[in-house]
Amino acid sequence: MGSRPFGTIEAKNGKWRARYNAPDGSRPSKVFPGNAKGQARAWLAKAESSIVAGTWKSAREIAAEQAEAERLAAYCALTVSDFADEWLRRLENLGRTPKTIQTHYWLIANESVDAV
Repeated sequence: MGSRPFGTIEAKNGKWRARYNAPDGSRPSKVFPGNAKGQARAWLAKAESSIVAGTWKSAREIAAEQAEAERLAAYCALTVSDFADEWLRRLENLGRTPKTIQTHYWLIANESVDAV
């Protein structure tokens, strides 16, 4: 007796829809053009292999990882000058006096940034 196939591939409106039962209880699916049943099989095979290997991630986990990667990329691209400008803007929003902000601008321009 053969093993039960992983997922399903259905013809619908001239297209192929592949679906499978995910470890988190969801039922991910993807639609492929009418001439791409092989791509649907490959998509299911990739999903099955990631589940078997223990590397499968839900769409929510993938989105969270991408958001974190984008946040880290933005953080890594931050320069001292950019950080200082943002910090000084926040001081203004916190209601610091113009003299305090002017002093900080002077210190950053004449001491901190040149030293880095």
